[in-house]
Amino acid sequence: MREKKIAWKNEYKTGVPWIDEQHKHFFTLLKEIMKASRNRALTRKDLLFCLTHLFNHAFYHFDSEEKYLANSKYPGVKQHVASHAKYRSELRAFLASIREQKTDIAQLADRVAAFAQDWLFRHMLGVHKEQKLYLKSGGEKRGDRRR
Repeated sequence: MREKKIAWKNEYKTGVPWIDEQHKHFFTLLKEIMKASRNRALTRKDLLFCLTHLFNHAFYHFDSEEKYLANSKYPGVKQHVASHAKYRSELRAFLASIREQKTDIAQLADRVAAFAQDWLFRHMLGVHKEQKLYLKSGGEKRGDRRR
């Protein structure tokens, strides 16, 4: 897997401070997953720990962000929610795989890291750029300031 430099950049900002803080935390979690995937002494418990943190943060963040976007009347909210649903589904599948004793943990860690990295960059550089333009154009004024 080819790793991208995992660092928050100002270009990722949505203009909504609490969303940006939650997005920054995804970068922290991704760094932890990438580090774990390089550890060939990684245990099932270690990977479960990393994945559970990602799972919990994703569910919290997605719920908050989806409510905010709906309240803001963001026109792409259905597609945004759908992308979050795919992410949730993939995380559930990874969690189910960890529980299977026959699962090769090193290979699963690589898959989780590749998925999380790819999704984060595609989501931050694609979907959130569109959202940022909408919110900057005044859409945010119609929405709730916080969850």
